[in-house]
Amino acid sequence: SLLAHTDHRLPVLSLVNDKGNYVAVIANYPMHNVALSAENRLISADMAGAAAEWARQRLPGAPVVLMTNGACGNLNPPSLSADPHVMESYGRQLGEVILRGVHDGESALTPLLGTNLQTVALPLTILSQEAVLAEYNRLAKMVILDRRQAAMREWRDDTLALLEQGTPPDEPWTAPIDIQVLRIGPVRFAALGAEVFSRMADELRAIHGPHTYVVGYANGDTGYLPFREAYPEGGYEVETAYKFYANFMVAPGSYELCRDTAVELLLKLG
Repeated sequence: SLLAHTDHRLPVLSLVNDKGNYVAVIANYPMHNVALSAENRLISADMAGAAAEWARQRLPGAPVVLMTNGACGNLNPPSLSADPHVMESYGRQLGEVILRGVHDGESALTPLLGTNLQTVALPLTILSQEAVLAEYNRLAKMVILDRRQAAMREWRDDTLALLEQGTPPDEPWTAPIDIQVLRIGPVRFAALGAEVFSRMADELRAIHGPHTYVVGYANGDTGYLPFREAYPEGGYEVETAYKFYANFMVAPGSYELCRDTAVELLLKLG
């Protein structure tokens, strides 16, 4: 499967004061924080929160530890369970890697700082009224939970009402997304307001070097951002997920547009 790509890197940046105490730590890992599974109905930071707390308690100065989402659109934990011990185990493993990164990292005594931001309008795949009804009927046969059936009915009704209004000829329906790049010393981040598929990190590194990372869900979330070849495979990310928060799926080519924009913005940082 084209969706089987994974990214095993976990970058760590730390700020240390002149007394050797850690003031802040930034870590980044591409994995959906859903280890507690859909059975959990409590508010939780999941394994990212567990990892951040585990590292904070073991670093001199008890710093703030910010755990950011990487390009995790196609990546889930190895197993999901409402048992918190499973989630805490993943958090501990990530926390241990954060500590190793902090202790083994190189010092940047004269760090360069830079940032850039651009908002891009992503094209959407507009469905006809007939296609909306067909999609609803297909999903209604598959969905068992009442709350999901209610969500699908709401999507159907809202989308049909939108289509009744007609597409503005001079202002086609699009989905805006913020693409922001940040440089801290030798490290570069590309932050996108979407659930980016993990392949983007490797594609950006091939151009901008190994210390390049992707932050997902940044300044919002337009939904899943699959690369073009993933669309024919279908599945939840392409066919279903958008119906819970939008009328239409972003069109094929959106991922590539965002990637190319990130490449250009990163180049401007030097």
